[in-house]
Amino acid sequence: MDKRLFLLDAFALIFRAYYALIRSPRITSKGKNTNAQFGFTNALIDLLNKQKPSHMAVCFDTAAPNAIQILLTTKPTVRKHQKICWLPYRISRRSLKP
Repeated sequence: MDKRLFLLDAFALIFRAYYALIRSPRITSKGKNTNAQFGFTNALIDLLNKQKPSHMAVCFDTAAPNAIQILLTTKPTVRKHQKICWLPYRISRRSLKP
């Protein structure tokens, strides 16, 4: 049996499932919309049945800031990051001087 690892972004799947079923929402007897739970669970069951992974990890976002948000919070770091991002463009562009 071959080993297969699947890494899932839970909130991306939940968001997608919620809005994919927005035209025909799944509503409980108490009026709660369950599109997200229904779609997420169906995606997991479908993945398990069709792909048969040997390993799976489902990752959820936290309220804590991620590494990029921390990196970009200070102004000097923002400027440095922008310089790094624009460096390949600046090197490859032709001069605008006549």
